Amino acid sequence: MLHALVRSCTVQLHVRGGRAVACYSRRGLDLLEMAYKHPRTGKRIGTKQAVRVARQQPFELKVAARASVVCWGVMPSGMLRHPLFLARL
Repeated sequence: MLHALVRSCTVQLHVRGGRAVACYSRRGLDLLEMAYKHPRTGKRIGTKQAVRVARQQPFELKVAARASVVCWGVMPSGMLRHPLFLARL
């Protein structure tokens, strides 16, 4: 069972910029430029990638805002695996 092997983690991040990319039937997709602290190394990572946002969830992009996303981990390149927007902090 693959789902039993996947661990999720919650990452706190700072939004540096971004834009709405696409809307799907139930979810939106936003391209965010963000910075976060790596969960294992503690190193500050900057990346630009798509983040899923639930359609019914209010989402307003604010530069320099703090936010929280849940993901399946962090890839060696620093990109988050399948990030889903949780909330603005």
